[in-house]
Amino acid sequence: MFDHYPGLAPACFIGYERTACAGDDDLRITFDEDVRYRTERLSLDGGIDGTPLNPPGYVVMEVKYPGGSPLWLAEAFSRRGIFPKSMSKYGIAFTEHIAIGGQDPCSSPSSSLR
Repeated sequence: MFDHYPGLAPACFIGYERTACAGDDDLRITFDEDVRYRTERLSLDGGIDGTPLNPPGYVVMEVKYPGGSPLWLAEAFSRRGIFPKSMSKYGIAFTEHIAIGGQDPCSSPSSSLR
């Protein structure tokens, strides 16, 4: 599968509890809770535990819509003070891992990710 990247290996497991909603007009909204990561036991059968990425009760909402967001949705979010913000679960996990003294998986001498 990764023939073009010999030696490529997982560096981080990201887990979360997802609620997915879909509308009739290709609108999809997901809500991710209990977002967590770990840098050991990276196999998918390694369990779902990990270090929390967000405070308790924090929910990541992702809105997917081909093209621009429907006007009714943009207005509803605006009235509630909800505005777009980019984020990466993996990027936050990587930053947290390095901040607590973890090794950068790309800096290992045996890493082929450099």
